[in-house]
Amino acid sequence: MITVREPATDADIGAVTQRDRVRSYGAIQVNLEHSCAIVDEDGTVLGCCGIAPMFENTGEVWSVFSQRLLDRHALSLTRGAGSMLDKWRRDGAFKRVTAMTPAEDRFSGWLEVLGFKREGLMKHFGPGAEGDWCVMGLSH
Repeated sequence: MITVREPATDADIGAVTQRDRVRSYGAIQVNLEHSCAIVDEDGTVLGCCGIAPMFENTGEVWSVFSQRLLDRHALSLTRGAGSMLDKWRRDGAFKRVTAMTPAEDRFSGWLEVLGFKREGLMKHFGPGAEGDWCVMGLSH
């Protein structure tokens, strides 16, 4: 069983990924105001996610998930992510949320399950400019 704790902390993120070894996480300061940590019954942090404000009423989703979370708790993760997105939108913090993700269905397809729509394709994007990524949006 997993639970969600709001907001996530830098220590929570550090428990899931080594920020100094992952260029994309070390290069940015993550806003934790609208975030959560996903923990198991022992209190082990299995993932973190949130929305970083970009403009008024607009944010970009971010996430770091452990392989253990993805392997053992995919359905609970999907339900929890949907609930958190609904909560943050109901609270009025965001009218639109954007996501940038690899174009592969295992990534973009999961966001589509959460209600995001594909809005564009970015060729040769991401680490090393070696893959195609898509821009996805969720608005109400």
